[in-house]
Amino acid sequence: MEHAHAGHTRDSSRGSSEGLGSLAEMLDLDSEITRPYWDEVTRWIEQAIPTNVRRIADLGAGTGNGTFALARRFDHAEVVAVDASDEMLERVREKALDRGLAERIKTVQADLDTDWPETGLVDLTWASMFMHHLTDVDGALQRIHAATRHGGLIVIAEFANPPRFLPDDLGFGKPGLEGRCIEAFKRERLRSLPGFGLQWGRPLDRAGFSAIEERVFDLETDSTDPDRLARYGRLWLERVSSAAAPHLSSDDLSALKELLADIGPHSLQARNDLHMRGSRVVVRAAK
Repeated sequence: MEHAHAGHTRDSSRGSSEGLGSLAEMLDLDSEITRPYWDEVTRWIEQAIPTNVRRIADLGAGTGNGTFALARRFDHAEVVAVDASDEMLERVREKALDRGLAERIKTVQADLDTDWPETGLVDLTWASMFMHHLTDVDGALQRIHAATRHGGLIVIAEFANPPRFLPDDLGFGKPGLEGRCIEAFKRERLRSLPGFGLQWGRPLDRAGFSAIEERVFDLETDSTDPDRLARYGRLWLERVSSAAAPHLSSDDLSALKELLADIGPHSLQARNDLHMRGSRVVVRAAK
């Protein structure tokens, strides 16, 4: 998810405590619902890293989806979760305590556009839905390269296709509403975030990385818990529609209001046809 599903907290819609709370809930649901993706992507990373992984940096960690997935995969490594929001990092610390991982999970609060964290040398840097929020991508990649041990990796995950949950024909309103929201969301992000949609090969090469590989991971689930899937879809669609609203018709805005209502015949919670599908593109490169 735009970690917003980076830091996750760079988006202006994340400024309030309420906004951060809904973002944190969405990130936690993402971790639960897309667990197969996290298992698959960390396995793909493990196959490419020749060194003994001692320290990992998770940039734009949010509530720790990547932090804990990587801690599971590399079970002797220290993981440093970095985010601009101490509220998010407090959630990481609480989870680490609950899971018996407090000795291995460290947190660092930093705005990576202005300040580089003291992580020490790392064997792996993970940046999920984060790098497009930075204003100086080349500078950040150069700093990551400098902080990476020889043989280590950087791995960047971004949207290939943002998640969708709804059928094209909702049974009310004009068909294709979710698609129009997604396209408007992407246009707004392209306008406001210089790194959104960036092809990472050349920037990684300029920073000194090599052996650059890219893979698309599909995300698809009906979920065995429809209420949880509906809640996840609602939180995501709220974020998307907030960015997309200026580009949508009054009819589309009215349909969205019905979809996002707490109750009602057209609300997401009342539907039995939700199906999540999307994909993420993940790029790995070596020093």
